[in-house]
Amino acid sequence: MNSNLFKHIKRVNATLFASLLAITLTTSCNSNQSGKAEDVMSQENYLKALSQYDKVEKFHEGLAIVCKDNKFGMIDTDAEEVIPCEYNKLYPCSEGIIKFRSFDNPLYGFIDKNNKKITEAIYTDARNFHEGMAVVANADADGSTFYGFIDKEGEEIIPRMYEKAGSFNSGLAPVKNDGYWGYVDKMGVIIIPIEFDDAKEFGCGVACVVKDNTPKVIDEKGSTVFTLKEGLKFLARNFSEGIIPVGKEVDDDLICGYIATEGKEVIPFNYELATNFHDGKAYVMKNEEVYSIDHKGTIIEKIEDPKIIKRVLKPVLF
Repeated sequence: MNSNLFKHIKRVNATLFASLLAITLTTSCNSNQSGKAEDVMSQENYLKALSQYDKVEKFHEGLAIVCKDNKFGMIDTDAEEVIPCEYNKLYPCSEGIIKFRSFDNPLYGFIDKNNKKITEAIYTDARNFHEGMAVVANADADGSTFYGFIDKEGEEIIPRMYEKAGSFNSGLAPVKNDGYWGYVDKMGVIIIPIEFDDAKEFGCGVACVVKDNTPKVIDEKGSTVFTLKEGLKFLARNFSEGIIPVGKEVDDDLICGYIATEGKEVIPFNYELATNFHDGKAYVMKNEEVYSIDHKGTIIEKIEDPKIIKRVLKPVLF
């Protein structure tokens, strides 16, 4: 990260830190729901869950992570325990599969919604499933770590042969080999040559890459859609809902706005920090206050939830 941009973010963080300490986070039933029908829990069941567990997290795909006596499990929207509290760590359900860590070792494995083992805890690194595949990694005898992909049966479909790898989107996943990035399909065939300094997952049919220190956007064939104007940086890993936040340095400050998949500016550079869009809204900082906005840049509401504010304060710059 550019040193001046780092100083800008650090300065903004310091300004907001005192106000974060003053905010009391009120836990409500709605805060633990995604808004999807499968993730709706009644107030009665939510209170029941709170009485039984030390912590109840947000629902994903009908299940919420719970903690009791420092052990993690999962409950459904009826507050019934479907995954027993016996794990060292659980991660949100993704495509019906749950990543876990046991108390026996610090490695990762996968289970399904019925607590059936998909794989044992054998991976030094692992991502959630996306488009039916999950990134996994293991260390060889010499300590070198290599990445590959497994399917929902736990079968290794793409061998662990890459230095790094990202998740599948649009049927393609970024992989790193010999210091450079490219893209493979679900059979492991290289579709877009391994020639980029950096490359992120596809979103909305395009991907953000860097080549020769120049950030650009490519399509699913690897053709350049547009190159970012000099001085601009991506503020998210990929496009979401057709747009992405970008930032530029002006007088040692970071000024943020949004561009569309064809490179057109769609929300002006009026913000100090900005996040990607999700479910029709994004979070931005303006005059050291955090707001949610819609696709037109119209303010929806002022944000006082410290969890959201902290997320805004952690931009992805590349």
